[in-house]
Order: sequence, then structure tokens, then C-alpha cells
Amino acid sequence: LDKDGAQQELTLLADAFAENNRRLLVTCRRRPFDRDFHPRLSGRLAAGLLVALHPPDAVARREIFQRLATAAGLEFTPEALDFLSGEVEGPVPQMRSLVQQFALAREQAGEESNAVEREEIERFLENHTEADRPTLKQVAAAAARVFGIRTSDLLGTSRRQGVVRARGAAMWLGRKLTGSSYAAIGRYFGRRDHTTVMHACRKLESQIGPDAEITQAIGKILDQLGSPALIGSIGAGSNFDVHAVPPTPG
Repeated sequence: LDKDGAQQELTLLADAFAENNRRLLVTCRRRPFDRDFHPRLSGRLAAGLLVALHPPDAVARREIFQRLATAAGLEFTPEALDFLSGEVEGPVPQMRSLVQQFALAREQAGEESNAVEREEIERFLENHTEADRPTLKQVAAAAARVFGIRTSDLLGTSRRQGVVRARGAAMWLGRKLTGSSYAAIGRYFGRRDHTTVMHACRKLESQIGPDAEITQAIGKILDQLGSPALIGSIGAGSNFDVHAVPPTPG
């Protein structure tokens, strides 16, 4: 919804649904009153029901993986299901894509058995995840672009509020997306102590949701990184809002 034309089109669509006494569901990573929304569209969305959607929990993920495996003609052992549901945090499209890629990899390898042990899943995830993960350098560059500062500012000693917020976002996403340790992230971001990184990550996570600017920035950084699937890997700290635009009475 960054383009004016898309917002205008959605506004017209919302009006058309309202005129026909129909409900419209809109999913987005921003709140309807964020300043990037046009006033007309913001008014339409804010008038509806706002619901925060979280990724499925471990119990639900286990059931989803079991159904996806069955649909793909695979039989995951209980240990494999437990491991997957603990390691992959969703969302469902990412889970489905993962199972499909896993099934394709087995087919290409000539695997005939449909039974899948935990060890096989672990090997696949290790290779699959490493190939898809961005680097700390890529995360820092994306954060710098979104916050309108230089990458060198993130790695330097500046304590300006804008830089500190951008650095916290980059550190938190670096932890979530690259799998790097706090110590490794601290070394990259100006040789900072791992406890400093931990504090920055915890503070940033507490701001996601209540702080609309930070929440929006996180979404934009993910967009900059160019992989929608990464959104699912940042965990329960990121909410996806659903706005239901009610029909106009009468």
C-alpha cells in the first residue's frame, strides 16, 4: 500500500463493498491510523474491527505440519513433528512451502520411503535456512535505508535517538533472521558487549505493536530484504492486523 494508486483503489473497493452491504477483510502490517495511509482510506479501515493475528503456537504448528505432510504423501515421526513445530514459527504459507520443498528435495534425491525421521528434517532445515538467511550486513543496510541514515552510523558510537532506534531494529532483526549470537551481533555493530545487544533487542521487542513507527519500520525493513517468507520467522513479536470494514447501515 505504499503507492497512491493502490490506496485509492482500495478506498474505492471499500466503498463499493459498503454500498452493497458486504464486508471487506484487509490484512496489513500497519495500523489504519499510521501517517502513511491516506485520510480517506484510514477512515474506512479504522471504522472496522481491528484484530491482531499471531502465528500459530507450537501445538497448532504440530497439527498443521502433520496435515501438510499427509497431503504431500509423507509420514513424519512424532519426533520429527516435535522438532519442526519447535523450530519453525510459521506463518502457514511458509510452513506449506517448507514441506513442499522438502518433499521435492526427497523426490529429486530418489528417496522412496515416505517415513521421515527427525535427523533428516534437521539436515534439510540446516541447509535450507542457511541458504535463505540474510547477512548482518544486509540487515544493517536495509535498516539504514528505512531510517534514512548511513550504515556507518549504525556501526558507530552515535547516541542520537534516531540512530539508536535504527540500531535496535537492526540488532533485533539480525538476531531473528540471521541466527547470529548476541556476541556476534555486538562485534558487528561496533564491537558492543553482548549484554548491550540483549538489552537493545528486548527493548525493541517490547515496542513492536505499541510503537506504530517502529512496527512499520520493521515491516519496511523486511520488504527491503525482499523475502516475504522472512516475516514468519520473526516470531510472535510481530502482529498482523485484520481490519474488517463494516457495511453502511441502511
